Order: sequence, then C-alpha cells, then structure tokens
Amino acid sequence: MAVEATNDSSVVSKLSAVDRGYWKDPYLKHFVAKPSRRAPLINRGYYIRMKAVNSYALAAFLDFRSSAEEKLQIISLGAGFDTAFFCLQDAHKEMMSKTVFYEIDLPGVVERKTALISKSDILKEKIGNFCLTTTGRGIVSDTYKLIAADLNKIEDVESALLANGLCWDAPTLLLSEVVLTYLPPERSSAVIQWASKSFRDAVFATYEQIHPSDGFGRVMTRHFSRLGSPLQSIALYPSKEEQKKRYTSLGWQMSEAIDMNEFFSNCLTLEERRRVCQMEIFDEFEEWHLKCNHYVLILSAKHTSIELCRQMLRSKRSKLSQRESWDDFEKMTHTVSVPSLRRFGHATALSTTGDFILAHGGFGWNEGKHQRMADVQFIRIDADSKVVKAVECRSTGSPPNSLICHCLVPLSCGDFLLTGGRSSPTKPSSKFYRLKVSVGENEAAVVDWIEIETTGDCMVPRWRHSTDAILDDDGDGEWVFVYGGCTVGSQLLDDLFALNVKSRVLTKASLVGELPGLLHSHSGAVWGKKLIISGGMTEDEEIVGTVHLLCLEKFMKTKRIEVTCEKLPLTPNVIPVYSHTSHVVKNNLILVGGVSLGGSTTPGLTLINLQSMAVKQLSLPHCSPELPIMLQKHASEVVWSEQPLLIVLGGGGTCFSFGTHMNANAIIIGLKNVS
Repeated sequence: MAVEATNDSSVVSKLSAVDRGYWKDPYLKHFVAKPSRRAPLINRGYYIRMKAVNSYALAAFLDFRSSAEEKLQIISLGAGFDTAFFCLQDAHKEMMSKTVFYEIDLPGVVERKTALISKSDILKEKIGNFCLTTTGRGIVSDTYKLIAADLNKIEDVESALLANGLCWDAPTLLLSEVVLTYLPPERSSAVIQWASKSFRDAVFATYEQIHPSDGFGRVMTRHFSRLGSPLQSIALYPSKEEQKKRYTSLGWQMSEAIDMNEFFSNCLTLEERRRVCQMEIFDEFEEWHLKCNHYVLILSAKHTSIELCRQMLRSKRSKLSQRESWDDFEKMTHTVSVPSLRRFGHATALSTTGDFILAHGGFGWNEGKHQRMADVQFIRIDADSKVVKAVECRSTGSPPNSLICHCLVPLSCGDFLLTGGRSSPTKPSSKFYRLKVSVGENEAAVVDWIEIETTGDCMVPRWRHSTDAILDDDGDGEWVFVYGGCTVGSQLLDDLFALNVKSRVLTKASLVGELPGLLHSHSGAVWGKKLIISGGMTEDEEIVGTVHLLCLEKFMKTKRIEVTCEKLPLTPNVIPVYSHTSHVVKNNLILVGGVSLGGSTTPGLTLINLQSMAVKQLSLPHCSPELPIMLQKHASEVVWSEQPLLIVLGGGGTCFSFGTHMNANAIIIGLKNVS
C-alpha cells in the first residue's frame, strides 16, 4: 500500500540524520535494510520532527507525570518502524518501567516489524520477556505491545487495545505522527472523538501538515497524491486555528498548536539551534523555513493533562503581524508565460533605457533536467501591452561558469555589472564582470563579458549579498556598493565595499551608527544618494524585519571611508523577511515576496513610506492550483509606462522531498495606487 511505503521512506531518512549526528538513536539501523544518505534539508526536516515528537511531546508527558504512582500509557497510532519506545528506555528508564507503550499499525507493517525485532538481540533485550500475538503479527510484553489494527475501524482498535490490558483511567498520551491525515476525514475524526470520550485523563499529540493552498503547499499535496497517499484532511483543517477547533469540537477540553518554525525558535535552546545549524554545509534556508511553516504540532488535552499542554505550548507561540488584502491586486495582477525563466537564484537588471531586462544564471530547467544555469536571457518588455519575451543571448569574452545567488546591476553607460555568486557553497566568487550588450536584427543579442581587475582593497568571495549602483554627477562618477552576504564556511559578512566604476578602485567603507550587522539574503535599494538595506538573516538564522539607511553622499564626494547608518523607526514593525527583492517607487520602499515565519506563506508586498515611516503589509492574490507561485529566490524590476509596473521573474525552490518548483510565469503588478 502507498501509505505503508511512506514508513519505509521515513525510516531511511531518519537514519540518514542520525548518521550525520543530528541525534542519537542506536536502534534505527535495525529497521533499515539499505541506508541512504539524504540531503542536508531532509536531515534537518526529520530532526525537527523527532525533536517535536520524541524529545518534546513524549518526554514532557513522562516528566509531567514523574511523581505519579499509577500506571501510564502511550499509544502510538500508525507507529510504523518508529523507535521511540527503545530510545525512551534509555532516556527515561525509571518512568518507562511504569509505562505501557502501545504501537498500532496495519497488519503488514506490524508483521515486518515483529520479524525485524525478533532478529535483533539488542531490541529484544530492551523489550524484555515477550510473546508473539496469537496471529503471529505482533509482540506483547509487560510494557511494550505491538498490535495489528486498522485505524479506519476504530472499534477493532478498541477491541485490540482492551485485549492487551488498556486502562481507560490511566493517564494516557496518544500520538499521531503524520498518520491521521492519510485517513478519510470522517474516519480520522472518529479516532479523535473516540479518544476524547474514552480516556479520563489524556493528551493527544498530532504532528502533520498544514497550509495546502500556497505555492509550497500545492507542491506538497500534489506529491502525496501522486504517491497514492493523499492528505485527506488538510483541505478541511488548513491552519493551526482550524486544527485546534477540530479537536475542541470533538470533545477535547483544550487544544494548542505551534508550527515547526515556532518550535525551532522558541522550544530549543540557542546552543542546540547553533549545533544544528553547524552540522552540515547548508544553503537551503528558504526551503527549510517553508517546510517548517507547513508542519504543526497540536496538543489537545482533558482533565489534569490540560496543565501539561499549557506549560508546553501556550507561551511558545510567536506573535506576528498578518498581511492585509489589497483588492486592487486582483485586477492589477497579470501573469505571462516565460518558459526560459523557470529558475531561481538568478540575477536580473533593467537597462538604463528601460526597454529590456538582462537575466543571468540561477538554478533552472535545461535539457530535460534541473541544473545550475550559465546562460544570459535578453528580455524585451512592452509595458503597455504587458508582454514579456525572452531570448537567449550569445556570450563572448570570458563569461563565468554557472552561478546562483549573485547580483547584476545596470550602469549609466548602458553596460551591466555582475558581482559575486557561487557555484557551490564551497566555491563562492569575488569577481566583478562587466557585460556589454549589443542588439542586432530580430532581437539577436550578444553579451561581451569582461572581467574587471580591481585595485585597492580586497573583497572576500560572497553570495546572497546585495549590489546597487549610484551615479554621482558632481563627484567621481558612478559607484557600485556591495553589502554583506555569505562566504566560505557559511560565515556571514557585515562589510560594505564601494567600487568606483571609472577608476576600478575598490574601497572598504567604515560603517558607523546603527549598523545592519551580519546579514545574508537581505535586499538593497537606492533612494537618492542613500542605500537602503532591508530584511535578511543573521548568523543564528534569525530573520529580521529591520530597514537601514546608509548615507553615501559624503563618501562619494569627499572620499572619506566613513558611512553613517541609521535604523528607520517604522510603524508598525515590518514582518521579518528574507530572500525578497526591493525597489523605491515614489518615495516608497517596496519589499517583494520573500520568506517570513508564521501564518500563511502566501507571498506579499510590504509598502514603506520613507517620509512618514508608515508601513502597509499586503497579501498577493492566492495562486491557482495549476500555477502555484513561490516568491523567494526570485528577481524583480520596476518598469515605467503610464503607471509603474512591478515585474517578478522566476522564483521557486526545492520543496523538501516533495519536488522542485519553478514559477512558470512572470507576474506583472500595477503600482498606480502606490503614493
């Protein structure tokens, strides 16, 4: 069965994370025939699942009952090849001696688990004296009972539990770790209601998916449907609030829920977070946070277990602002198919003439497979008819190899400048390239690449930085400013470099005042002779919602290396965001898309009036099921016609183990109401 197959994949992924050192579990290897190393993103995903379920929910239940004299019960519904019983024997030996641990799953899974346990002396020793069930499909000891039953038939589950000594009055924890969501809603609700009515003092811990309607959620739900194991309840209970209402409506006296971003930030110590962040070379931050936004731990309780849930979750929820809807977006937003720009992590720049965009690199679809790209796309824009056409350019000179997370800016002379980027996290670039574009007949464009040899200070290689050009008519001409980013070893940077385009002298500026700090995946925009740095991620992987002004006029006029920084006093605070883009339109700073924590992950815009400091945070229209939108690692430009048009190009990411998504269409948003 397809649902049973999810168990086999899950246990291999858990073992991969254990082998990399995310947590200790000497028992998993007994349930995996063929180990396989997973990507760092998968390892992190299973780590946070283990911490939420085993190290938090199960361990907290045992600790809460540590002074209890009576027998305790844990019932794992759809347990699969989970090893929680064995691990808890090591970590909570005394409490487990008075706890009966029930595992329930389909007969085929139970039969296989029984056979694997029977072959392992280590596992049998942990269980103690046991016998096989009468059918041979299961194991029964004083404290461990592996039982075959179908959760679709709750009466059969109850009979099997009662036959194995279940006590309705004993304090009980019931666990569903991505299980109930595979049942038809009426069947899963029957399980939840049966538990609330039957047990006198209990807590129900559920770990499963939410948010099916945004870009990541649509990729996720489509993945499970293709596997033949659709998420059957997620559409009815798509959020934390709906999940909580479900449990209280089915008889539980209280229910609390947190998503895995909240859990990681608020339930784990800073020391533990840092340990995990340093476990492997990691550059999949957007995908990690989106995955965590789509998984939730729900604790529902009755009687004295209510206090346990309050202690665990009520103080752990994050309080984040929500975006408003902007009805005009519906009639002002258009999408245009641009197949050659199905990519993310690329760089774009609007020409100084405003009639074409140049795009380079990224991770995209080419020759039937996903790969890093090295091509240059010439994108012609007809703002009046909202037409976007892309043609691949021919490159001459000394172009770089494929790059992602680099920057491209237009120069006043009509050329373009490319900075930084990486081919892999161990191979970042510190080079500057000048791109000269010539356009022939039939829009045939040629890009001549010239590597710039700079003098002056040396800039370390970097990616996930910002680059912006400012023209100083009264001084030394044009300057290009590079701020922050990541470098080798995933170290973050807080430096500002200025390249004088004419002299090719590179200067490291000295920052004073309220500094932006160590950041990557922030965004830069130009407002007069000021550089605006917004959002980003810190060295502890915390997302910030700050906006800083870097005053550059004195630097450019007097060649003083000191640059004054100022943090803007915004009202209300900006929703923390990174992997976004930004533009200044009519004295408004516009933050486009990006990744934020909490609430729905539908992308939006943030409008910041740079004169009044007022902030308006808006949601874009919901995407269609056929064309999901993910606005991170995208690019955007503002094109002027009768009104300013925001054009979003590309974007997407690897959606955990569910597949890779790349936006199929360019998105055009009218900004006439921005004032």
